[in-house]
Amino acid sequence: MQWLVVLSDLCVEAGLSPDEARVHARLRLAAARGLLLDLAATADRTGVDAAADLLMDMTRRQVALTVMPAGSE
Repeated sequence: MQWLVVLSDLCVEAGLSPDEARVHARLRLAAARGLLLDLAATADRTGVDAAADLLMDMTRRQVALTVMPAGSE
C-alpha cells in the first residue's frame, strides 16, 4: 500500500486541491514516520502518544477549516 496516495486521496476528499493534498499528505506521513522513529529510539511511548495526539488534533482542525472556512457559517 502506498500511504502517500491514500493520504492524498483523503485530503482531496476533505476539499484540498490535488497539489495541496500531496503536500499535506507528505507532511503528515513524514510526521508519523518521525514519531515511529522517535518511539524506536527513545521508547518514550507517553511522549510519542502525546505528540501523535497533537498531530491528529492539528489534522482535524485543518480539515474543519478546509471543509468550512472561517466566515462561511
